[in-house]
Amino acid sequence: MRLGCCVSPELVEAAAHAGYDFVELSAAALLPEEPEERFLPVRERLAGAPVTAEVWELSPPTEVKICGPRVDWPRAARYVNTAIRRAAAVGGSVVAFACGECCDAPADFSRESALGQVTDFLRVIGAVARRYGVIVGIEPLDADCSVLVNSLPDAADLAREVNMPDVGVLPNCSHMAAQGHSPFDVVDAAGWLAHAHVSMADLAPARGGHDPAGEFVEALGMADYDGRIGVQADWMDSGEQMKHALELLRRCCERSQEA
Repeated sequence: MRLGCCVSPELVEAAAHAGYDFVELSAAALLPEEPEERFLPVRERLAGAPVTAEVWELSPPTEVKICGPRVDWPRAARYVNTAIRRAAAVGGSVVAFACGECCDAPADFSRESALGQVTDFLRVIGAVARRYGVIVGIEPLDADCSVLVNSLPDAADLAREVNMPDVGVLPNCSHMAAQGHSPFDVVDAAGWLAHAHVSMADLAPARGGHDPAGEFVEALGMADYDGRIGVQADWMDSGEQMKHALELLRRCCERSQEA
């Protein structure tokens, strides 16, 4: 597997020095609503970086709503097209999408209607992704962040509804553990896995021999997933903390191969 970490643009070099295979950045860094001349310096900086941003988190601005009675579809489509085109131009291969603030709808707006709008939006994302050779992973969020996709089965159901080979799911080890779900639920979503996340807390040794990240990586292996895993953390002492996280994740992968 390829091992990476989720960082801000100013920590890309630190991630490279720590030994990661790739980094994951927010698509906001691509300035999707800015003209091309504003993006060119960003492109040059990323092209010259010591490690490639292979994964991009696609989170449209809060005001770019995709759910509710007044959705600005042209603006949303422009945002997606520009973000994915620019991500691919700097080596992006995966787009992570979570139904967060952009999917908020009024309380009197039906969940069924909102899900229909998200499905339509994901088909737009999927079509753009196919054009640029990128795949999409739907990531579940906690209930306080999203009322639409709160679990891996929710994400898998949505991917099936979208029904495009370029749109899959993105299991998050920490999120699954917090919900009390088994990490082996990823085996049921084997045909849809596009990317995966673990957190620093998942990697830390736990009492009683519990090893959430180890079990998660083992489950990914059982699902025949051999793609990317990204570490999420609030990188305080970025250099040593990043190296430590990578060492722990590598050990998980080694144990999984030995099992």
